[in-house]
Amino acid sequence: MVTNGLSGVASSQVVRWECPPAPALFVDRTAELRQLVELCATRRKALLLVLDGPPGAGKSALARKLADAARESFPDGQLYADLREHRRGGGVELSGVVEGFLRSLGVSEPLPSDLSRLTGLLRSLLHDRRLLIVVDHVTTAEEVVRWLPNGDTCAVAVTSNHDLDELHQYGAVRVQIERLPLDDGVALLREHCGAQRVDAEAEAARRLVTLCDGLPLALNLVGAKLRRRTSLALADVAATLAAEPESVVLAAFDFAHDDLSQQARRLWALLGVHRGGELSVGAVAALMPGPEDVLEELTRANLLEWDELAGRVRLGEVGARHAARRAEENLTP
Repeated sequence: MVTNGLSGVASSQVVRWECPPAPALFVDRTAELRQLVELCATRRKALLLVLDGPPGAGKSALARKLADAARESFPDGQLYADLREHRRGGGVELSGVVEGFLRSLGVSEPLPSDLSRLTGLLRSLLHDRRLLIVVDHVTTAEEVVRWLPNGDTCAVAVTSNHDLDELHQYGAVRVQIERLPLDDGVALLREHCGAQRVDAEAEAARRLVTLCDGLPLALNLVGAKLRRRTSLALADVAATLAAEPESVVLAAFDFAHDDLSQQARRLWALLGVHRGGELSVGAVAALMPGPEDVLEELTRANLLEWDELAGRVRLGEVGARHAARRAEENLTP
């Protein structure tokens, strides 16, 4: 039993390995995983990793792969939190997150209710421990900064649909998780239902990857359906996805959309009126005058790509269908 001199709170030196397992089907992220593992192994000070990218791109899966692959770099264990479980109304109840960490560290005594005292205790207990803390589904920098360790031995890896640019001042290393290239998306489908079946319908398989916008979450949902129904043709699934705007693959975008401001939600719906998934910034301005700030918010949420030099905005196949659904729900009189 160890007693923290500042607080008088005792904690037992338990080693926790809390990060959930990574999915067995995992393709393409070799370079990103190697980079992350090397950063953990060679760190000489506190390390903050930010894995961001479009909804459904596989950020959480990569963070979990990292937790497994870098285990030797963190002999004092791993802590884990999914901020979706702590959302109350429009924000995160950070006191619940910090309390969870403290309980995992072995604190059994009653805890203070004040967040600043909770975070002070957490930082004291983490100060000399070589721990990896993985936090999923972060939406704002404040959700990390309020409890960020102040020692040199811990590493924190967070996943987000947003570009958490404010964390740069805390030394964050940003790793952008992109959509899967076409061939890697096909490889993921092979993992689900076998090379023979996929190769027999190679064109339909490529169409499925395109319809899923290269998002592992969507491809895993489709692959699981194909695996369950062995007689189902890939071409039939592709036709269904193309025809059904309410398809389950759109669920990957719902979480990011719900965190948008009212103006950003409105522009997203307005973009859904434009069929095609790509348009000029001038066309966007016709939908909403002076759209730059709102476009930046949508870009930071990884819902679209904004090429300022070319003056073009791209939603992608899944994004365009999600926006079209929001247009139908919110813009119809």
